[in-house]
Amino acid sequence: MKRIGCSAMLVLISSCAIGVPLIESKVAISDDIELEFKEYRYTNDDRAACEKSESHCFKNGVPVFGTESLHPISHLSALELRYKDTRYQLDTSFMYNAGAEKGHQVNGVVEYFYANCYDAKNCIVRGIFSDAGGTYVAEWKVLDGKPFRTILTTAGDIVSKFVDDIRPPVYQ
Repeated sequence: MKRIGCSAMLVLISSCAIGVPLIESKVAISDDIELEFKEYRYTNDDRAACEKSESHCFKNGVPVFGTESLHPISHLSALELRYKDTRYQLDTSFMYNAGAEKGHQVNGVVEYFYANCYDAKNCIVRGIFSDAGGTYVAEWKVLDGKPFRTILTTAGDIVSKFVDDIRPPVYQ
């Protein structure tokens, strides 16, 4: 992990607060596929901006994924999929407390990230984020070179499916 000051990334990340450390994590899925995460740690002022309800945290009226009635401690500001020489920036809006630094697998029991590219223009990426208290899952697809997020949910049945086997079914 490499830590740099936030001011170096201020132009790229509009919600960045000066001096907030950036945590960069890289996860090698295979020889050809890598995911790079950029996550900012929140300051007390950032946490105070969370609109609190009795059951959940909201920012600008939108639920904060990654927390269960607690203020977020970090924001996933960028996720890049690299397949050979091709790079895609994936949508990370509303993703907090991602915990990407834990890596690809924990003790070979849970696979947290999955990615596969059929070619340079068609890929799928899946991830399990946060901890037990605010776990959520996300899926992105790249179709004809255009990335988009297809899933962002805390739904227990879908989270359980990803925990049991994060790999999508393969149809022949």
